[in-house]
Amino acid sequence: MKMLYAIAIMFLLVSLCSTRTVRKAYPECGENEWLDVCGTKKPCEAKCSEEEEEDPICRSFSCPGPAACVCEDGFYRDTVIGDCVKEEECDQHEIIHV
Repeated sequence: MKMLYAIAIMFLLVSLCSTRTVRKAYPECGENEWLDVCGTKKPCEAKCSEEEEEDPICRSFSCPGPAACVCEDGFYRDTVIGDCVKEEECDQHEIIHV
């Protein structure tokens, strides 16, 4: 009888462990950003410090990862502070060295 209880408990534990979903650790995106789970749009993200190409070739056919936060349309990555800002706010931030 003890053997039956042991087997039942073992099956219960196995079923509980196998039905749990493992959450991936995705970055928490900031204001004016969205989460690109596949990480394919990050290379194509508009940046304040670069000339924007007319027709950039962007990878979108696979999911190479890792997940990344990307600026929403109409916003640019300010490379000084790392935030997504409107075009008129690009590079208006000052770094003060103390």
